[in-house]
Amino acid sequence: MEFRRITGLPPYVFATINGLKAQARSQGRDIVDFGFGNPDLPSPDIAVEKLAEAAHNPKNHRYSASRGLPNLRLAMATRYKKLFDVDLDPDTEVVTTIGAKEGLTHLMWVLLGPGDTAIVPSPSYPIHLAGPGFAGAQVITVPMVDPGASTNDPGDDFFAGLVAAWESATVKPRVIICSFPHNPTSACVDLAFMERLVNFALEREVIICHDFAYADLGFDGYQPPSILQAPRAKECCVELYTLTKSFSMAGWRVGFMVGNAEIVAALTKLKSYLDYGTFQPVQIAAIVAMNEASDYPDLLREVYQVRRDTLISGLNRIGWSVAAPKGSMFIWAPIPEPYREMDSLEFAKFLITEAEVATSPGVGFGEGGDGHVRFALIENELRTQQAIRNLKRALPKLN
Repeated sequence: MEFRRITGLPPYVFATINGLKAQARSQGRDIVDFGFGNPDLPSPDIAVEKLAEAAHNPKNHRYSASRGLPNLRLAMATRYKKLFDVDLDPDTEVVTTIGAKEGLTHLMWVLLGPGDTAIVPSPSYPIHLAGPGFAGAQVITVPMVDPGASTNDPGDDFFAGLVAAWESATVKPRVIICSFPHNPTSACVDLAFMERLVNFALEREVIICHDFAYADLGFDGYQPPSILQAPRAKECCVELYTLTKSFSMAGWRVGFMVGNAEIVAALTKLKSYLDYGTFQPVQIAAIVAMNEASDYPDLLREVYQVRRDTLISGLNRIGWSVAAPKGSMFIWAPIPEPYREMDSLEFAKFLITEAEVATSPGVGFGEGGDGHVRFALIENELRTQQAIRNLKRALPKLN
């Protein structure tokens, strides 16, 4: 039997790591888990309280609006004005999505079809690589150089590859998918890069989809730019914003696509056939989170920065040289030189069995990720220090 949309999907290597974690824990072993970027910090209390209150109202148990409640879209537009000084029309330039993954995947259905191509960084978040394929399109990958190892600005590295990929493509891409701060490499760019990217798209009549999942996670004073801050960006760009990391509301599945009104309308039309929107009490609670706990992301950012510093200083102290990222909730770590005879999956398995530390193998983010493992900043400082001690014991060649 053939299952056409999933036939070309690569093996899900994270399942191997999850299986090893489960096996180790069944044996009573304490695994310090940096593997899955699943926020451990609580959602805002005020949002939880509003969710409970709204869920007790039977009127909220009915179908909701697929495009999102008007006040939810207004709250999103208000947030963009506050953070980025970007004006959005909540009626025509904002649509609510059931998380960023749903929004991006269905956006690809709108923009791409068989015979089309899309440019995607490599390595990349798996749905960025798979989403165009679900629409029947082909993916052209552009290397995303590790900012810790590159001598250049990561934006320069990616842009040079983008130009080369465009010029060599037989079928010119209709879409460019990108994400800064980048998952998994944590590469960060400035507004000048976004302006250059928009100009590139305008000249070639290509659409940019920017996944802005880590919009609020910039460290040491760095503020990740929205691509919509670039002049004329709304002519060719849409951006995905989510409450998952910004408000630690991962399981709530509240996201937005904003930007070009024509593309927003197209996704809204498709979604009207596919879903009835997020559960209405969740939407109501999300409105309260953005309106009444608008500074909550600042508190989360401080926690993630302390975790970043603890992990980076610990790794470097034991001889594992890793650069501190300016944004995201991940550390992209090259496999230390004495252990590079192992690929990323082998090394990640080794860390579980020998160090009781779980990471994500770089190959799970595409072939360009091999040679690295990704740490998610989801363990507190004490657990992180425990992991450093375990790694020091399990990696004697570092000393």
